[in-house]
Amino acid sequence: MHDGTEGPELAVSAALAEAMTEKAGDAFEFLPVFRIWSLAPNAEILWPKSQYMHIVARRDSWDESRMSVFQRRDRKRNLPLDSYGIEGAERVVKASALTGATLWRDARTLHTLCTEEIKAVFESFAHPALHFRPVDISEN
Repeated sequence: MHDGTEGPELAVSAALAEAMTEKAGDAFEFLPVFRIWSLAPNAEILWPKSQYMHIVARRDSWDESRMSVFQRRDRKRNLPLDSYGIEGAERVVKASALTGATLWRDARTLHTLCTEEIKAVFESFAHPALHFRPVDISEN
């Protein structure tokens, strides 16, 4: 089990999109990326045709008896925001959240989580924007 990227969705090659659809097709949807811009003027784009990977699967994943999930607040007005974070470095996923799971976002924090099998598919394509960190699995 791995805690993957946090934040915006990911542009991936059409080949990676096809491989992911084979492994976990119901976890996400792909949208074509028709234009890719470079920050460098006249830079050649070396990427193959891309797909925007939108992860639609959501699960209540974190074991809050072993870690702290908090609601973010607006710093100027001290009002609650509609987003959540994790306090500390420990990441613990409830075993009950794993039934039938392949790739998903946590329902509150929106962290992307995946199984070893999905991690291996991502790593075989060596996507530069992906990083992984292991998580613990609880009995809950």
